[in-house]
Amino acid sequence: WHAINRELGAKPAAGLFHSLSGVTAAMHALKYGPRFDALVLFDPPVYPREGHPVRNLQQSDKESLASRAARRPERYKDPMELAKQFSRRFKRWVPDAYELMARATLRHDRAAGDWILACPREYEAHVFSSGANPDLWPQMAHCPVPVKLVCGDPTLDEVMPPALIGRAMAEELGLPYEAIPGTTHFLQIERPAECIRAVESFLAPLGLAAPVTL
Repeated sequence: WHAINRELGAKPAAGLFHSLSGVTAAMHALKYGPRFDALVLFDPPVYPREGHPVRNLQQSDKESLASRAARRPERYKDPMELAKQFSRRFKRWVPDAYELMARATLRHDRAAGDWILACPREYEAHVFSSGANPDLWPQMAHCPVPVKLVCGDPTLDEVMPPALIGRAMAEELGLPYEAIPGTTHFLQIERPAECIRAVESFLAPLGLAAPVTL
């Protein structure tokens, strides 16, 4: 944020964040005050408040993610090896996303001649295992900038906890909210055009919409 303002000059700007980065953005705004003029949080897995029925489900999912991250292969011969794994597991992604995600996840190790995780698996596992702040849920109603939750479809058979969390928080706290039909936690790379429209419909009344042609 500081670098953008330094290089381009301070201008009205919205922050768009996915998953745990959305949780971080909300915590940052509440603790340090506004940086962006609005926030759009995609499927943020905010840890449910005490007594909420989604809490046990999120705790179980958090532990499962941490365990899987700790066992993730560290090296690949080629990004396409990881891309093929993504394609077998995530059937809803747009076709070009698999290789792009693999290349974003890995970095080339010239010395070894293969590809290594850009984020060490121990770091990823720690992020999942330590992300339990039940105080954030009620504080979301007092965020110092306008916030919209854009979430996965909570009606899917394979629904993941963040989609249920987003719907529950919106209902309880009165936050602007939109679920993208037929999407999971990776909604932006499943139905990108619908996600853009959900963002622009929120930002336009705030004078922050970008001129996007779809």
